[in-house]
Amino acid sequence: FWWWSWNHCSSESSGCVGWLVGWWHVMETLSHTLGALVRPEPVDPSAGLTLGEVDILIWTVRVLNWVSIAGAGFVLVTFALFRWRFPSSLALYFSLSSFCLPFCIQGSVDFIGVPAIYTRPSLCRTQGVFVQFFANCLLWWWMCIGFNLYVVVVREYRKPERLLLCYHCVGWGLPVFFTMIPLYFDKYGPVTGEAWCWVLGSNHHVWQFMFFYAWMGIASLVGLGMWSHVMVIAFSMHKEREVSFLQPYIIRHIAFVLLELIVFVVLVANRIQVTAQDKAHFGFALAAAIASSGQGLISFVCFGISKANIDFWWTFFKRGYYRIVGLWRKNDGDADGNDSDT
Repeated sequence: FWWWSWNHCSSESSGCVGWLVGWWHVMETLSHTLGALVRPEPVDPSAGLTLGEVDILIWTVRVLNWVSIAGAGFVLVTFALFRWRFPSSLALYFSLSSFCLPFCIQGSVDFIGVPAIYTRPSLCRTQGVFVQFFANCLLWWWMCIGFNLYVVVVREYRKPERLLLCYHCVGWGLPVFFTMIPLYFDKYGPVTGEAWCWVLGSNHHVWQFMFFYAWMGIASLVGLGMWSHVMVIAFSMHKEREVSFLQPYIIRHIAFVLLELIVFVVLVANRIQVTAQDKAHFGFALAAAIASSGQGLISFVCFGISKANIDFWWTFFKRGYYRIVGLWRKNDGDADGNDSDT
């Protein structure tokens, strides 16, 4: 199908429309076929959890969300003030997504309340859209950061800033696509075992798989391959001179990759458990809540804690202090001069 539609799209101008229509037919057929293999979503999103476990889950999400918002906010301010140039801007966009995702999740925990947002379809749909968008942004900006390091270290491409427009198309454009399709088919609602709204509706497991988990798995495998290649090349014998320059950068990114891979595995494991048993398990739900709400903390650990950032802020505060002291002394001198004239 893909081979035929690609050739048809390339040979005829109207083929692109037929290619898109064919894709929708395939998606709907796959959704209905695989949807018969899974059971419908329970009405109660907390099915399988006790009231005490729900309270623990909500408090965990609440605390981690505020920690993530603070950590990602620090990274955002730091990179916006001192490190907004390429390639540090890629980490800035990832941090922006990791700031917005817990902020959106916090809407159902603190700002509005879980029961209220579950009983108001418009609010639940709005939260689901933003959660889906920023979760995909995190995934694709993670890929962009890895690909940029890959083309610099492995392919020795010396002008990666030329790829910035492509990175924006991938980092923001693909999330828009993967968000608008479920919205068009009205597939957002409360999710079992989670304290927020996301992709739901009939055949919800298929939709979650097609528009998030499948691409997360592909991105994890491709990203792991790229990062492994970067590690091998960067620390090989014929790259010794670059190691001293790249080593701190690479070490931070090793931690970044490992933490994000753990997040991906935890989210997939939780979704498999919910799909298999049709109810939430407290251990999987708690791990998924930590993984989803802790993105800002990962951003802070991997990009915020560094000697360069500390030096930037130390210089910033030192210059601000000397400037304030200078203005204060100048004002005192002017006041003394006025007194003597009097």
